[in-house]
Amino acid sequence: MRKHYSDYVRYCTRLYFNLESSPSPIVERVKYNNYISVSNVLDHYDTETILFLKQAYSSENLTKTITEVAVKKGCKPDALWFTIQNYEREVAIERGLL
Repeated sequence: MRKHYSDYVRYCTRLYFNLESSPSPIVERVKYNNYISVSNVLDHYDTETILFLKQAYSSENLTKTITEVAVKKGCKPDALWFTIQNYEREVAIERGLL
């Protein structure tokens, strides 16, 4: 079951990864706070997890991407969904949504 903050955290994460690849100054305060929140949470993750999150949130179909990554890694998709849920919760807390 998706949490009420999932869509907003996904928006924030996509913004972060888009700006990471082509940095530009963030003028709007809300976008800046979103960017900083995601950045602060990702600082606690290892490189492999960050690459997984980047791949997952950059895709058109999150469910399909998670299934593909699970097959490649030889793990259950539930483990990757757990990572996504924990990440989204941490960002929501950092952003002040919870």
